[in-house]
Amino acid sequence: MHHLGRVTDSIHAQRLLTLPSMTDKKILQTMHWLEKLFPCLYESGDNRIPLGIFRSLSLTLEHGISAYSSVAVAQTALILVGLTGDLRSARIYGQHALELIDKVDTRALAARTLFLVHSFVFPWTKPLKDSYEQLIEAYIVGHRTGDIENMSWAAVNWLQLKLYAGAPLHALKVDFDVLMSQMKAMKKHRAYTFMQPVYQAVLNLIGKDNMDDPSSLVGVALPSTMFDSCLDDPFFKPSICIHQCMLLTYFGEHVKHIRLLAGMGIDYVVQALMAAPENMINTFLNGFSCFAAAHETGEESYAELGQICRDRIKNWVDMGNPNVKHYDLFLDAEYSVLKGQRVSAVQSYKAAIGVALEGGFVQDAALACERLGELHAYGSGDLREAQCWLRRSAGYWVAWGAVGKARHLQDKYPDAFFISRTDDMPVEVISIL
Repeated sequence: MHHLGRVTDSIHAQRLLTLPSMTDKKILQTMHWLEKLFPCLYESGDNRIPLGIFRSLSLTLEHGISAYSSVAVAQTALILVGLTGDLRSARIYGQHALELIDKVDTRALAARTLFLVHSFVFPWTKPLKDSYEQLIEAYIVGHRTGDIENMSWAAVNWLQLKLYAGAPLHALKVDFDVLMSQMKAMKKHRAYTFMQPVYQAVLNLIGKDNMDDPSSLVGVALPSTMFDSCLDDPFFKPSICIHQCMLLTYFGEHVKHIRLLAGMGIDYVVQALMAAPENMINTFLNGFSCFAAAHETGEESYAELGQICRDRIKNWVDMGNPNVKHYDLFLDAEYSVLKGQRVSAVQSYKAAIGVALEGGFVQDAALACERLGELHAYGSGDLREAQCWLRRSAGYWVAWGAVGKARHLQDKYPDAFFISRTDDMPVEVISIL
């Protein structure tokens, strides 16, 4: 890591675009094999990834720019996110990588560079929505150049970012159907398999599967045999973990969530996926369920785990990550509930709702409204206020397309959804519930 720091510092000291072209055939061949090595090391979770990246970047700085240089710089940015947490520098190197695409004659690795930067770097430093168009560009460029591998993974990350950023679920399901069918037809089975847990979570949320057990990740999109095989694969297991945790949190199974974490550790996903943006939502969901479970059970160790997640998100906020501000406020609220600070909790929930809606994270606004309603119901006994916030929560869940979750909320709090002539519940919610 010390060597990587020296190399990245040298980028600050010179303009990459002024470097000459790389002409040494032996060095070019070395760059070629180093580029091929990275995805193998990443998928296997090998901790020697930085060594390969360091070598690729060093060769670029010493011998000039090649078709592989944009990838080397993009990978450096990824390492800065995943291992050093230096988001400001990562954004600079990500921009350098994009600039290098047009510096060489071939665009053979353009899809890979676009995929890396907009999947693993800019989601940490820019609004998630800013990567939508660029990931589609990576998909198109990959198709044109025959880079089916990076074309498929660009589609994977486009779908995931849209889910996490609050894109309407019913439209997203259509995108899943089309793109997963393409992945299967192109025999990109690893990309297809990685997305099966994500798709299953979407089906549960929209109420198309597992209506009796909405927190189950086994279903139409992810049969039990595939679920078991994914758990045995270190590359697929994180996707299972993330989206199982998502369902457990959204459907209020917080103690089950913590028991799942106990079997793999609070840092499992962070270590397994390094710079993946999934770490943001997973850290939030883990922290939320840890605090909620601590409040339910009185178990102090759960609160300690929640604080680890809360501190991590605060660090990301301080580093300029624009996608986690509402997570920070949300966990502040949960911490205040745990400490019995009701007024502070109400203020933080309301602030979290406002920031979430401003950023388009309608599902997180829905979840915060639900928790605020529960706080009024069980904390102050103000049932009228509780009813107001629970109905608002249902409205946001429906607006997202999570009809399955909205129905679950109605079943959990039937009195809050009793329809009367003076009812002010949104019409679209009444028609569905």
